[in-house]
Amino acid sequence: SVLVLESPSIGEALNSLSQTSMYSQIDSLPPILAFAEELKSLKGNFDTDSVTDFLKKRPVVMAIALSGAEKHGALFIAPGNKDFEKSIGKRLSSVYKVSQKTYSEAEVYHFYKEDKSKNYYVSSYRNLLLFSTSSFLLEEGIRQVNSEFNIKQNPQFQKLYNTSNKKDLANLYINLKELPEFLKTKLPLGNQQFISRMGSWAELDIQAYNKELLMSGLILFPENEPYFLQSFQKVKARVTEGLKIVPAASGLWASLYYRNYLASLESAGRLRKHEQLLEKLDFDHNKHLLKWVDSEMGIFTTTGEGGRINYVAYFKHRDEDDAREALDSLATDFIEGYRGIIIKKLKAENALPRFYGPIFTDFHYPYFIVSNGFALFAEDLSSMKGIINDMVDGKTLGADEEFKNFSASLPSESHIKIIASSPGFLNYASTSLEGGDAKILEKNFDKLSNFRWAALQINVDDDAALTNGM
Repeated sequence: SVLVLESPSIGEALNSLSQTSMYSQIDSLPPILAFAEELKSLKGNFDTDSVTDFLKKRPVVMAIALSGAEKHGALFIAPGNKDFEKSIGKRLSSVYKVSQKTYSEAEVYHFYKEDKSKNYYVSSYRNLLLFSTSSFLLEEGIRQVNSEFNIKQNPQFQKLYNTSNKKDLANLYINLKELPEFLKTKLPLGNQQFISRMGSWAELDIQAYNKELLMSGLILFPENEPYFLQSFQKVKARVTEGLKIVPAASGLWASLYYRNYLASLESAGRLRKHEQLLEKLDFDHNKHLLKWVDSEMGIFTTTGEGGRINYVAYFKHRDEDDAREALDSLATDFIEGYRGIIIKKLKAENALPRFYGPIFTDFHYPYFIVSNGFALFAEDLSSMKGIINDMVDGKTLGADEEFKNFSASLPSESHIKIIASSPGFLNYASTSLEGGDAKILEKNFDKLSNFRWAALQINVDDDAALTNGM
């Protein structure tokens, strides 16, 4: 399974989530409408009171898993109720065509329309009610019931399962190894492989509070396997300072408190390959790209000429003179003054991605400045000037009252912090969509822009990472 969602009371969870301000904004989006219409169509076959009564205190597990070639489906599992099952069987068979077969001692019922526009597979087996729109997943569930092996025998999953708060509305378990392939079917133009390098499993407890959706939980990374988050172990989390330079209008900002980059490469078995890349650089990389860097680095998006999304990289420096001297020695003859700040350009090709990894892939011969305690890099000169404008004019996240109010609910210290804001993030997201999905975003752009802020924050401990989402 890619995702496993468990709720102690699915009726209460759906009711609470439907009252959040988030749901009130997305309930008219085509994917949500389609899901709601599917539920309405299914529910319309039954007596409303009987369905409500069945779901009232009913624990439910939903698993998302591969159901075909590059196709995922959902399997719903709940404790059975013989009287309810008989009633839904009679109701469904009066509306749909029905076929029946025996699979591994279980009776499987297929309710369908002749044009195959509706397909429901249902089985009552060993006091469990199994439901899916995929025959493969339903049969997989039956096989799992009879197997001596199950997901809770995975020690990482079991550890997370034991730490989740079962009193919350729901608990979401995420298989980070399988997640990139699932996301690829949703965001075909993006590359999410870095997710599998974060850890093995993640868990989020889901709550609805004051009409906001809150999530908190853990990411696990076994000691005997190399994961990116391990490089933050034994490194104290710090207050994020990048908000002093990140524009308030930026759509996406990712910051890392990062001093153990080379140690992370060594634990992952990639240090030698990294060193071979560095051997191609014709300068002392430790002196020019490492020694002056302090505790924080990151990347954020800006909008350049013609509405193009551009990226800006930044590194907090220990000493401004040291940073300026180190970078000036790698600069071309280009120099331009803008609003009292000197802009220069690196002549060393791909210096940032070669030294600091694929997050900086787009920086080939970037322009750079040293200002406000940071060194900043951008491929696009107009973007660099836009950053200078925002810093000089006080239009940064650190000065934005809306962001201050939002971030007050988040821990001040972190190892990793990711902030998204609209409408900038929607412009960024549109570059990862195609076809019908891109049209949905374009049509609902204004409505989705009401989601002003979203945040994901990670703090690493000994063998797990505390994760908060809002």
